[in-house]
Amino acid sequence: MASGLSVSAPVWRRSRRHPMGCLQATERRRPIRLVHPRFGAKTVAENEDATPLLDSGWFPDPTDRANFLEVVPIQAYYFQVRWFPRLRWFTLKPPAGSYFVIGDRPVGWGVPHCLDAPPSCLRDPAAFLVAPLSHGLALVGRNSEEPWSVSPREVNALLAAWSHDWICGPTFDCVTEALHDRDRLTSGP
Repeated sequence: MASGLSVSAPVWRRSRRHPMGCLQATERRRPIRLVHPRFGAKTVAENEDATPLLDSGWFPDPTDRANFLEVVPIQAYYFQVRWFPRLRWFTLKPPAGSYFVIGDRPVGWGVPHCLDAPPSCLRDPAAFLVAPLSHGLALVGRNSEEPWSVSPREVNALLAAWSHDWICGPTFDCVTEALHDRDRLTSGP
């Protein structure tokens, strides 16, 4: 079911803390709520430069919906330079008649029994990252080189559990099964 995929490590200058031009990509036209693991939360006024705070460990509050579009490129960059090179990559292809669903969260990660884990969970030897590329192909990153014994149905339950507002798939049965399995997966023992 799994086949090998060669993924080269992204090339970035290690001296940069942020992707070149990311913080200057657009003028910020609103206050932004920042959080820090040790110092709490702070709102930066629209006319105030947030760069010094960002450089010293503050980051946009991920629970603030308005920050979503600003956080996504930064998180994508961080994943690209920090986590992606460490993972072992392979693809999953479902057998004939089985399909993957997709949802409003295009990439999900976790460890067994913790699906809402922060990105730092990717340090865990059992961590996994799943990105459905189409109804017939999913990209998987893991820390382990051991084969991953997982079915398309289990992958779909994960994808449905990670989605917030919607999922879709090529058949009604595929989506219904994913939602049913999601409920079993997230309801606990």
